[in-house]
Amino acid sequence: MELPPVRNVIRKATDLFYRKLIEPRSNDEDSARREYILNIILIGSIAMIIVLDMSVLYHSLRAGAEYDGVPFDVFSIIPAFFILLHILSRKGRFVAASYLLIGAYFVSNSLAACYWSVRVPTILISYAIIILISSILIDTRFGFFATGLIALFIVPLGYAQYYHLVHVRPQDGANSSGSVIFAVLFLLIMALSWLSNREIEKSLSRARRSERELKHERDNLEITVEERTQELRKMQFEKIEQIYRFAEFGQLASGLFHDVLNLLSSISLRTEADQKEENSLVEALGTTKLIENLIQATRKQLDHHESYESFSLVDSINQAIQLVTYKANKENVRITFCYDRTTSLFYYGDPFKFHQVVINTLINAIECYDGLPQNNQRKRVAIVHLGKSDDVITVRVEDRGCGVPAEIKEKIFEPFFSTKSGARGSGIGLATVKKIVEEDLRGTITLSTREGQQSIFTIAFPTRTAPISDIK
Repeated sequence: MELPPVRNVIRKATDLFYRKLIEPRSNDEDSARREYILNIILIGSIAMIIVLDMSVLYHSLRAGAEYDGVPFDVFSIIPAFFILLHILSRKGRFVAASYLLIGAYFVSNSLAACYWSVRVPTILISYAIIILISSILIDTRFGFFATGLIALFIVPLGYAQYYHLVHVRPQDGANSSGSVIFAVLFLLIMALSWLSNREIEKSLSRARRSERELKHERDNLEITVEERTQELRKMQFEKIEQIYRFAEFGQLASGLFHDVLNLLSSISLRTEADQKEENSLVEALGTTKLIENLIQATRKQLDHHESYESFSLVDSINQAIQLVTYKANKENVRITFCYDRTTSLFYYGDPFKFHQVVINTLINAIECYDGLPQNNQRKRVAIVHLGKSDDVITVRVEDRGCGVPAEIKEKIFEPFFSTKSGARGSGIGLATVKKIVEEDLRGTITLSTREGQQSIFTIAFPTRTAPISDIK
């Protein structure tokens, strides 16, 4: 059986030592930091005292009856005290263990100060270590308390020893172990400082990492909220657009019924007229065809199921004009449709959406005359131009109305923005036009206007004579 490498054995032993004796068990980050430092201090103190124990045992055995230092049996009790503190810390009572540790250091160092002198450098450095441990293991307030308590103790004791009111044991002038003790104390101070700074840096690193993660989560949340908001706005706009379509039809309904009644009356008069039966039937058939076209245009306005087919742009514009004719007549607006009769103007797409574009721009052109005086000086017209050039289809709707002020020209296509007051302006029509032109026709819409004179909406989009799936 092959033995594991020495490095793996050392690593496993180190991990086991850390988990069993040092690793903090507190859930709170600040408490875990203090518990971690306390455990290291206790383990270090136990190791150092055991070494001192062995030194005392060696000197006592070597000196025999002449040994006058601390008895080994008394000194051996100290490691047991620190082991109990470590057990207390591992049981979750690290705060109580910290107070007991500081108290033990204070009492032992104070006894040494009474036995030798408060002016011994080792004792003063030990007091400095007690203050440092108090601040690290408890808090700064307790560090100030420990400082005050030490000052209240050593100042009177120092005066008493200086004036020989308290007997102190004389010190050896040149003690070979003095420099070693100073080195150990300095090393202990440095270790405590390093431990504290290391844990603070770890906390800061975790805080910075958490801050970055929170920022990342916040950015993702903002993106998610923005995406969801856009989806909700899109759904809301689609619902309002549908309501708007029915509302527009409601405004046009009286005109539609008026036109249908006129056409039906015409059929009745022509069939009853004292003319040849054949001529009357031909005229009635033509009028019926007009009614059929009008009904088809109305159905297209009301019932939309998205479908793609090849359709005539001319017929679609004519149907749109039929729907708004009555409204135009009420406003005394004459609609003119201009197009090249020699050019094939068919398009593959959704006829309803193109129909909506024409309907909304025509209604906008008609309503721009609202509030303007009707006189012979201003022609109240709405002109629709349809043309094709270099695989680009252009639809231009022109009026001679009030125009659009320059300061609101950029807002004219925004949803719910309208220059009309009351129920006449919902701010949906032109926003719908822009949406259909850009998303469905893959084209552009621009506004050219002169305030108080005219407005021209120009819609340009590429020709499409094949199904969308075939267009690359």
